[in-house]
Amino acid sequence: MTRFLKLPFQLFWKLLTALQTLLFGLIALGLFLALIAAPFSDNASQMPEDGALVLNPSGVLVEEKTAVDPLNFLADDGGPSEVLIQDLVVALEQARDDPRITTLVLNLDNFGGGLMPHLEIVADGIQDFRASGKKVIAASNGYSQSSLLLAAEADEILMNPEYAAFPEGFSAYRTYFSSLLQRFNVTVNLFKVGQYKSAAEPYFQDRMSDEDKRARLAYLNAWWDTYTDRFETARGLPAESLNDTIDNIQTVLESASGNLGQLALNSGWVDQLMSDRERAEYLVGVIGADEEDEQRYRGIGFEDYLALNPTEAETAEHKIAVITAVGSIVDGYADAGSIGSLTLLERIQQARDDDAVKAIVLRVDSGGGSKSASEIIRQAVGPCPSRRHAGCCEHGIGCRLGWLLDFCDGRSHFCASKYHHRLNWYFCPHSNP
Repeated sequence: MTRFLKLPFQLFWKLLTALQTLLFGLIALGLFLALIAAPFSDNASQMPEDGALVLNPSGVLVEEKTAVDPLNFLADDGGPSEVLIQDLVVALEQARDDPRITTLVLNLDNFGGGLMPHLEIVADGIQDFRASGKKVIAASNGYSQSSLLLAAEADEILMNPEYAAFPEGFSAYRTYFSSLLQRFNVTVNLFKVGQYKSAAEPYFQDRMSDEDKRARLAYLNAWWDTYTDRFETARGLPAESLNDTIDNIQTVLESASGNLGQLALNSGWVDQLMSDRERAEYLVGVIGADEEDEQRYRGIGFEDYLALNPTEAETAEHKIAVITAVGSIVDGYADAGSIGSLTLLERIQQARDDDAVKAIVLRVDSGGGSKSASEIIRQAVGPCPSRRHAGCCEHGIGCRLGWLLDFCDGRSHFCASKYHHRLNWYFCPHSNP
């Protein structure tokens, strides 16, 4: 009797299991077919035979993208918005010599900016493209300070009159909460050695120290001097004209009737003010209309361009290994976005074990971190028989180090940065922090 009562439930469970298996099987088959059909889809980007390369970076310039945990990726609806400098540089280099690319269009509406040294690298690439004789047009709604520096390398800058292009200068802000800690009777014990150790200042001060101000102004002023010189030279403006406009902003803004777009035009920062429709018509007239949509110009985004024109690794008897390390220096292993001492050592050792590698360039973009991790790295790249270590230090915010190692006798250091943190001091012992 019990067996007959169980029979309907058993049949129902088998049917439910079969339907579940069928459903997930169909979903998996659909995904598989979609992946197979994607390259042949009509929506896939096509390489124009005569058109523009659209440099449309979305995110902040980085030398190495930050690793994203899959769970965090799903929870945050995507990872950090970053764009590799190397991708932009390679796209510009290839397009410069590509006869199918006649124009470079800078669409910088989603550009998140970057550190001054990174901006200069991309600006140099745009400058080289323009030097080939091909036209460069900056066509964005508005321009941030970073995007305006890149746009300055264009033959002409187009902007929507409802937007602005106004550089404000560089700044650095910190939050100080010493009084808050004192209110809750929290005692902070700090041990430090040397000057310009400002990392823990917020715990025991309510304002920036004079030493920290001097240290930050050193690189902020250097960045701003570089920015103004480069921008004024690229735009053909008189020296110090950018600073004069900012210093007299009230008068300049009144002369433009309070319109920031007109201010940018009057100051020579942009060439034309156009609505979206006018800009689209202008670009179609200069570049040519798209075959599928006559209201759009012929062009391809730099990411699609790289995907359709992959670069092949060059085979050579002798190679230079370039190792990029970005982020805080930590002990042990670390994903991309941090510099793990053991992770970096494995990369260096892999390059050393390759007989074809005759030199190693270590590019470090870091504000510092663990002393023990830095010491481990220093020991690994320290004196080595029959090898010469030549350090070439650059700077981002805290530390931007290019370290050259070539396999010869002797050892030498070349330090160009004024703003070294712990890792710089180890690799460049003859420099003054």
